Amino acid sequence: MTRTNREMVQIFLPFLSLRIYD
Repeated sequence: MTRTNREMVQIFLPFLSLRIYD
């Protein structure tokens, strides 16, 4: 479950940055 969580964070990190960048 740690691997899935880490992958989600890697995709969530850029997603959040994009939302704040906009």
